[in-house]
Amino acid sequence: MDEGGRSGYRFPDILTLFAAAAAHTERIRLGTAIEPMYSRHPLVMAQQALAVDDLASGRLGIGTSNRMVIEDWHGLKFSSPLPYLQEYIEVLRRALWKESATYHGTFFQVAFPLSRSAQIPLLTSALGKKALQLAGEIADGVLSWTCPAPICFRRRFPHYTPELEPVSFRHPH
Repeated sequence: MDEGGRSGYRFPDILTLFAAAAAHTERIRLGTAIEPMYSRHPLVMAQQALAVDDLASGRLGIGTSNRMVIEDWHGLKFSSPLPYLQEYIEVLRRALWKESATYHGTFFQVAFPLSRSAQIPLLTSALGKKALQLAGEIADGVLSWTCPAPICFRRRFPHYTPELEPVSFRHPH
């Protein structure tokens, strides 16, 4: 923990604030929790994340969003959420982990090289069975803002099983 005894903070436009925090701290871990994916293109997210990672040295994690944030807060249509999420994470992972975001899908048509890569963990919000299953296949972790405590999470999502967890969360490295 850095000065103040806190291990994390939450703010609007979190990546901009993370850049400032990372520049003035050495140990605090930075995670976006739920970052709106419909209002921020995955290449923009990747570029911003790489800029923060330059300052944060591996302390950044990114989480993608859910219906309430997209529709209620941003006023955007939340259509085809699971296929969109799958493509978003794929483009973002290619951009961050492989320095190349060449992708031709239903929602994204991109060909954009980046200057470097960073294996920034990608998490997603998931509430339903299909979303949890998809998260287990494509993400590095799952966020549930409705029930953060493990016992609450298990009660709220009885269909959740450890098999739905990404391998990296079952066996941390």
